[in-house]
Amino acid sequence: MKYKFCPRDDQCYYGVVDPSLQPQELWTLASKILNELDDAGLNQKAVDVLNNAGLKAQRLKILKLLLQIKCESSQTPRNRRA
Repeated sequence: MKYKFCPRDDQCYYGVVDPSLQPQELWTLASKILNELDDAGLNQKAVDVLNNAGLKAQRLKILKLLLQIKCESSQTPRNRRA
């Protein structure tokens, strides 16, 4: 469990998001996960599977950008990276 914000239960289903995490922490984690999935090509593979099943799907690059903007804007000046 790399990010530990949504632990799995004893049957391996995802559980409840850790309520102690602040919203900006969740945005940051979501952005990291999205980037990892995208870098591995899994987002496009998911789109391909859906399209091959007859569904209309597309990869939205704007979501990645929006998550990055949200993460950057939610950081306080003291937390912001130089």
